[in-house]
Amino acid sequence: MMRFVAAKIIAGEMTFYSPDPLRTLKGFQSLVGDFANVPDIKAMRKNNAALLQHFGALVRSENAQIVCNWTYFPDFIRVTDPLKELSGGAASNAWVRLELMMIVLGAGWVEGAGPRSKRLPCPPLCHYQ
Repeated sequence: MMRFVAAKIIAGEMTFYSPDPLRTLKGFQSLVGDFANVPDIKAMRKNNAALLQHFGALVRSENAQIVCNWTYFPDFIRVTDPLKELSGGAASNAWVRLELMMIVLGAGWVEGAGPRSKRLPCPPLCHYQ
């Protein structure tokens, strides 16, 4: 399931979007077909494009100094503001950190990700000593 969601976000076909961090969404929004007929569709597409354009910089800036071990899991809490900076203010998705986490998990950059197991992040989320 994680790979499916990650692939759809990367393809620009799905998002988890809200400009308000206090508004929890019901689920992911499709950005294609009849399901894309929603009020904020332009903002959603703009934010998806910004996330994809700056994905590498976001991953590297937040995690480049971290050593891979069982006690660390990527902190994407600070991603929203750097994405706004990198995109020249175009990004407004308060939930971009969740999208980033879905892509990271779908890419397999975290070993053992499950409800009852510890998670071991892998490069590029961290580096080995």
